[in-house]
Amino acid sequence: MDVHSLVDKFLELADAEVGQGPKHPTNPIPELEAPTDEFFEKYPFVCKDTGYVEFLNSYSGAYVIWPDDQLMIDIFGFSEVSSPIITDEYPVIDDKGYLTFCSVLFRVKPGGGVENIQTLGFAFDATSQRKSGVYRQLVGREPGSPTKTDWYCATFLELFSELIDKRGRLA
Repeated sequence: MDVHSLVDKFLELADAEVGQGPKHPTNPIPELEAPTDEFFEKYPFVCKDTGYVEFLNSYSGAYVIWPDDQLMIDIFGFSEVSSPIITDEYPVIDDKGYLTFCSVLFRVKPGGGVENIQTLGFAFDATSQRKSGVYRQLVGREPGSPTKTDWYCATFLELFSELIDKRGRLA
């Protein structure tokens, strides 16, 4: 499936939103072209994934949140619907050499408390020392537990399709 078909499918999820990037198919936001191009210039390894490049250029972010933390998917970008991919709050590339572009939270057990919520990140390798593709970051649910990172799939579009089909439950 192409990025536009996947976005249409994503929008079928309750409360899903997508942004509008500088090359949006019907309502481009020209002001986002400079920051998007600067991002690609500063982090050229992300350009290996043409589906990701097309997503950022076209939609510049996506977000869905369901009540009671049943599901949250945040694909970072430059639009107002998602978290910013570049922020002063944390480094774009973490200390292990990953650029995280998506976070997912979902409830694994009923009831309150963070111990009942699974958090995932999805990232690209910024070091060129690992296999190309998308890496899954499984955040431990116990305080102080490490984040486990492993190769997940070959492309952003493959990840996007699975996020939609499995409602974010990719643990």
